[in-house]
Amino acid sequence: MKDVTITTIAAQAGVSHSTVSRALNNRPGISDRVRAQIIRLADEMGYEKKRRGRVVGIIIRLDPDGPDVYGSLLLYHLSSALKEAGFRQKIVYEHDLSLLDEQSLCGMLSLLSLNHIARYWSRNYILPLVCLNDYSDLLGGVRAVCSNDYQGIRQSVDFLSGRGHKEIALACDLTETLNSLARQKHFLNIANDYRLKPHILSVSDKTEIPPQLSPPVTALICCSEHYSEPLYRAFSRDAKLMRKMDFALWAYPDCWWYRDSGCAVLFQDFRQLAAHSVATLRWMLGETAEPPPPMVDYRFQVC
Repeated sequence: MKDVTITTIAAQAGVSHSTVSRALNNRPGISDRVRAQIIRLADEMGYEKKRRGRVVGIIIRLDPDGPDVYGSLLLYHLSSALKEAGFRQKIVYEHDLSLLDEQSLCGMLSLLSLNHIARYWSRNYILPLVCLNDYSDLLGGVRAVCSNDYQGIRQSVDFLSGRGHKEIALACDLTETLNSLARQKHFLNIANDYRLKPHILSVSDKTEIPPQLSPPVTALICCSEHYSEPLYRAFSRDAKLMRKMDFALWAYPDCWWYRDSGCAVLFQDFRQLAAHSVATLRWMLGETAEPPPPMVDYRFQVC
């Protein structure tokens, strides 16, 4: 039978997408009888568990202004890691997922940060999926590889407290995503460990010195690459304030505004994120015995 997919198998067997996915990927949650029935039906319908070729789909969001720095860096390093592992790549836009031809791909990598694609993936697709800097669904067979925000914030606090600062602020996105809230939680817990007085500040696209910055604050962490540069430049316009401030700022590696700033700067290790993601996919495909660590540490330097 031509173009047999998880959808056609589920319809023929009278079960859900997730049941077929669990059966064909040997996941728990269904009976041995149902598993055997689905596997037998898939064989009869000509479903190929081993997809044709070694082609990996990379899911990205279609942006009329083109990819941002974050997406471009990840895509570049993913392309290199896939090529080194002997894979070819195919770009799949988020809005085209309903047209996905599973038979031509062996797995997927998602760059849809905070899209929660893991929630619905196993209900609709059987392809193994690795999400970069997003959520996993271990029961649904979706893995995630993420930058280690806890390590990044702890290293920032360690640097600033080592310089004698007792009141440190964390600048966060006004839009309070789950990612932002998790970073705030890490910061508050780590500050408590160091017996420091923490402050949470909100920043937006119109970045300026946060109006809620209180005088005792003498150090600032900005855990957003998007806001670090304009925020630092806003502080630089106030010479008196700059003399008492220290910074730990997260930045993109190819943006040189932080040179000679004296700041601590943290970079996501995009090369390692890509390498671990491809290695995780290879493990899901049964090509390696062990998966790599799911967390990748930030790189830290004082400029």
